[in-house]
Amino acid sequence: MVRTTLTAGTAVTIDSTSDSYSLTRFLCAVLRREKVEWPPKEEPALYEELLQCAKAQGVEPLLCFFLKQTVAWASFPDQFQNSLQRGLRHQAVAEMVRTADLLNVLNKLRQADIPVLLLKGAALAYTHYPDPSLRPAGDIDIFFHYRDIGRMQRFFSNLGYQCQGPIYKSHQFTCSREAAHGIHVVYDLHWRISNHTHFARVLTHEEAVKQSMSIPALADGEGLALAPQHALLLACLHRAGNLENLGNNQDRLIWLYDIHLLLSGMSEATMMRFAHRAVTKNVQRVCLEAVCETRYRFATKVPEEIISILSSSPEKDSLKRKFRASFFGLIVDDLCCLPDTKTQFALIRELLFPPPDELLRKYGKVNAPQGRGEIRLPLLYGYYLAEGLLKRIIRPFL
Repeated sequence: MVRTTLTAGTAVTIDSTSDSYSLTRFLCAVLRREKVEWPPKEEPALYEELLQCAKAQGVEPLLCFFLKQTVAWASFPDQFQNSLQRGLRHQAVAEMVRTADLLNVLNKLRQADIPVLLLKGAALAYTHYPDPSLRPAGDIDIFFHYRDIGRMQRFFSNLGYQCQGPIYKSHQFTCSREAAHGIHVVYDLHWRISNHTHFARVLTHEEAVKQSMSIPALADGEGLALAPQHALLLACLHRAGNLENLGNNQDRLIWLYDIHLLLSGMSEATMMRFAHRAVTKNVQRVCLEAVCETRYRFATKVPEEIISILSSSPEKDSLKRKFRASFFGLIVDDLCCLPDTKTQFALIRELLFPPPDELLRKYGKVNAPQGRGEIRLPLLYGYYLAEGLLKRIIRPFL
């Protein structure tokens, strides 16, 4: 059954017995700017629990931003006020450093004629939040064309960034460096829109660029972001991928707040484009879950027609459709689109022969006695290949 809203007729409260769900519900009410009943100032431990919950949910800067606009701000414990303001100042400094670095990178990418788009929180911070510092992000996600994989590696290496990660099998790699004030700037560089098997081909770079929008909040409109309907689709898929990896109990308010802002700033016609795209790409179920959870948490206004479209049944899986949606189907597609045999063999090598350290870590053999790990490696490689064959290639067709 679809939940509709978390709003309550009476003020939301918390006390010393409140669990994480109650604290999260309280935070949602604050972010919805509804009436809440704050605990007594003499209960600093409860305020600290709320602060830690806000940090875990990624909404600490937003909480500070909204509370400072209320008359209740003066009545909060000093430690709570100081912690919130300190966190917001730190986030603002980090954002200034990242923005300066990003502008430099975007400018040089334009000079090098490498078209890119900003993704996820890195883009939404500039397009949908009152201030970029209110949207925490551990990295800056950039989407580029697969033909530019080699150029992007050389580009960031030449700028002094350290690049790492399996480039081909994960459909992305990471580049980082230490910038001003000891702040590390990290870029996640994607040549597929997602590294999740079922979502990787939902949107191509060509499609994204064709309907992209500029980012006025960046100096001189530097950089491009996804069109709103594509940004919303990616936000839903990003949440679904994270929940699959982390578990359904690891949902975060910041992911849902991204979706809330996207929906709130969208016309009904744009919502329709989003919904129909989700159905066309057979990802309507995860999009429906994300939209309904957002509406439940933040009372986001969503026309029932959108819910109805997203509630449509997925297409029946034919063998051809199963193959295309499978891991093996994605590999075949990757091999077809990679620009040369060198990169194609690199993909095969990454898939079949991951680094020994990664394999030992994957199967819990990191602390094996000296020499034992090396002896076990051939067996672990055999097990890795057999497991991958069963899990990723055979099982999806059963």
